[in-house]
Amino acid sequence: MTKALTRIQEFLKLEASAGLVLMAMALLAMLFANTSLSSIYSGILDTNVRIGIASFEISKPALLWINDGLMAIFFFLVGLEIKREVLAGELSSFDKAALPIMRRWAEWLCRVWSIISLTRDPLKPLWDGLFQRQQILLLRSESWLWSAAARLWR
Repeated sequence: MTKALTRIQEFLKLEASAGLVLMAMALLAMLFANTSLSSIYSGILDTNVRIGIASFEISKPALLWINDGLMAIFFFLVGLEIKREVLAGELSSFDKAALPIMRRWAEWLCRVWSIISLTRDPLKPLWDGLFQRQQILLLRSESWLWSAAARLWR
């Protein structure tokens, strides 16, 4: 029992452990959603989860807790990580940040170019849901990061 606990503790000390657990859960969710176990998967997502203190109570399906609550926490942590990198890490000076910033803008331009070149009406994917909310937030965060970086190095 202590050997298994020691191995779990060693795994959790790894920086990549959170990413590995996230990928494993995503694979498990895809497996459940696309096999005969999909009814169990749907049942889990439709389960009402209640959180309350005294007379205050919030009761929502698990899917909404995942989409809104956990994603908000995830993007908050990503924002903190970006802030740390800008203030003290790899993005703290223009020399270190120039290449990653140019790479992100090149990725963004490639996405825009592929959408425009693969569709007859370039604005149609925007209205048909090709860009989901998370992708739009990423585009906003890129412009925020660029403006913050420009202010730092003036």
